Amino acid sequence: HTLYTTSLAIFAGYEQMGRRALVNVAQSTIKALLSLMLILLGYGVTGAILGHAVSFGIGGSLAALLAIRSSNISLTSVTQRHIGYLELLTMLTRFGIPIFIGNVIGNMINQFRGVLLPWFISDELIGNYDIAFRFGMLSGVLAEAIRVTLYPTYSKFSHSKHPANTRMIFRESVRY
Repeated sequence: HTLYTTSLAIFAGYEQMGRRALVNVAQSTIKALLSLMLILLGYGVTGAILGHAVSFGIGGSLAALLAIRSSNISLTSVTQRHIGYLELLTMLTRFGIPIFIGNVIGNMINQFRGVLLPWFISDELIGNYDIAFRFGMLSGVLAEAIRVTLYPTYSKFSHSKHPANTRMIFRESVRY
């Protein structure tokens, strides 16, 4: 899953939305076919979970290969800047640890909520909460599509060099 999401982010950064869509559709298709096949073979819920996990393995591998082939970053460009591998790893780790900790805390809160809800709330209210949560996910899907579309645009402009263009892009993106 990490390879998959990282590769999707790379494709968005390089504005290769076609490859992003290809990998997304391939992973979803593999998941649907493999999960269905494993369920029909009699593996039940285990087959569905296995199909889900394996689809991310295959989709992530495909995405990583496409990302490596499509990126124009070489190791020589990193070494030409006189950044050592240890310094680079330290910098990336320093940046990534707060994000990792935030994700772990967020996931723990969701799990904790999932354990506490059945103890204190009726099944009907849990169902209503789930419906509201899924509706929020639907609006998130729409917002994610807009975010992925606009993200590469913001990275191309510097406010200090092109303030008028940056203001125009911001105004138009808010309208969008």
